[in-house]
Amino acid sequence: MNLGIIKNILLNNPELLEKLEVLKLASELNPEFKTPNITGGYLRDILLGKTSSDCDVVFEGYMKNQPGVLECVKEAEKKLKYEPYDGWEFENFKVSGLSGDIFEDVIGFYSNHTDYLTLIMCDGNKNIRVGSKHTLECLENRLYDIRYQGLLVWLGFRERTYFRAMAGLGCRGMYLCHKLELNISDSAEELFVKFDANFSRLTEEERASLLGYWNKKTRNLSNIVHILDRFGVKCLNDSSIANKK
Repeated sequence: MNLGIIKNILLNNPELLEKLEVLKLASELNPEFKTPNITGGYLRDILLGKTSSDCDVVFEGYMKNQPGVLECVKEAEKKLKYEPYDGWEFENFKVSGLSGDIFEDVIGFYSNHTDYLTLIMCDGNKNIRVGSKHTLECLENRLYDIRYQGLLVWLGFRERTYFRAMAGLGCRGMYLCHKLELNISDSAEELFVKFDANFSRLTEEERASLLGYWNKKTRNLSNIVHILDRFGVKCLNDSSIANKK
């Protein structure tokens, strides 16, 4: 999949265009809500013909949990007479990033994204950027491939323990591969096979947190047990009884 095809698909999606218009107006209403970009799974799902439950927005601001962000977005929705959207998720890259450059921190070298399918961003002026050539290959082949460079950010800058980061990556990866019907790279397959071993090294609190994430994400997915059986995962099976049918 080349950049031209990506632009054609995204810029002909009415829901995305509506959200971009909202964000552009919101940044005008609130000068502290700078350069908002939609990124990650929302764009990935459009390109793969799927529906996303939320929309990640990165922006340039001045503090963590910055007040007034959601309020200006809601005001923009009201002014534009659009139906309120409840799936907005915001992150100030100036706080969470490493380099201070929005491209490098969100989809570039310093990105914390742990797969290549999500290295895409689009701003209110409809500028679309892709962070890696491998992203184009993964989109073309519906391939889930591990980006361990992003995992390093979670290990260091975001202070995850090694086994928590590895187990979390495996948990998220299996859920996404099942939901989006993705092909699985060799590196991802190796990680999934090691899931139980990584999970066994977690604290009780970490296990509970990861099980809660898994149950939340797979609640409405059928046959989720199939991907667990494929990779010999036992520790998530009991939490997925409702999805076995």
